[in-house]
This record gives sequence, C-alpha cells and structure tokens, in this order.
Amino acid sequence: MRPPLDAAAHRSPADDTEVELALAGDLDMVATFNLEPKVDRLLAETSVRRLTLNLADVGFIDSAGVGALVSIRERTEHLGVELILANVPAPVHRVLEITGTRSS
Repeated sequence: MRPPLDAAAHRSPADDTEVELALAGDLDMVATFNLEPKVDRLLAETSVRRLTLNLADVGFIDSAGVGALVSIRERTEHLGVELILANVPAPVHRVLEITGTRSS
C-alpha cells in the first residue's frame, strides 16, 4: 500500500497573497478527495493571488489526479489566481504532457 498524499500549505513570509502547497505521495483518486477541499479552502481566502503546487515529492499521478489538477486550474482561472506547478518530477511531467494538461 502506498502512503497517502500529504499536502502542507506555506504562506510566503514576504507576501501573504502567495501560497505554496507542497504535495508528497501519490496523486490518485484517494488523494483528490483530500486535496481539492484543501485547495478550495485556500482559494476561499480572498488574499490569495498565486497558488504554487510543489510536486517535487509526488511519485505517481493517475487520471483522477490529472482531473484534480484540471479542476484546480479551472477554479484558479475563474478566480483570477495564478497557478504554478513547480518541481514536477519527470514521470509526472510526462503524464501531464501526454494528457495535454501541462500549463506551467
């Protein structure tokens, strides 16, 4: 059994409009049930203008994970929040390229 996805939010000490969400583990269907509500709570804070998803420690992504990233991208665009995918590991990058969801 793989470890569950961990998602730790960090605000920039210099600018509280920037939030980084560091993900660690597998971005699969189970993880999306926890990730999307967490992102929704962060986006509900009106001060957030940039959301960085740090994927450095994501080892696996499935179709539900891709769907979650697409959904998060759509919500951030609607709210005028910049979304950045940072430190994307090669296997995850490849899945995002194949599915046409790699935007940043």
